[in-house]
Amino acid sequence: MDLGEDVFQARDLIGDHAYLGDNNRWGYINDLVVRDGRLVAIVVEVADERVSRHYAPPFDETAGVDPGDRRYTPPLNENAIEELGEFDYDRFRKRHQP
Repeated sequence: MDLGEDVFQARDLIGDHAYLGDNNRWGYINDLVVRDGRLVAIVVEVADERVSRHYAPPFDETAGVDPGDRRYTPPLNENAIEELGEFDYDRFRKRHQP
């Protein structure tokens, strides 16, 4: 069965660097959010010496991803990310554990 060219595995993205703009490394891809069989958000973990935060910018199908690139740039700028707010990753994980 041929799945097409735009197929990738989650492990191809998890752990990749996330960037805001061309050279501003922002964090790491931590997880993917899938709803009704479609990728809707990519969870990025942003950490510093004190705290780890998670953001889940919506996935933009028109922008896509390049799983071999090891680099992901969400379709939002820094101001839009701040407006989006933090993603409650702990709550999300608890709701979706088997």
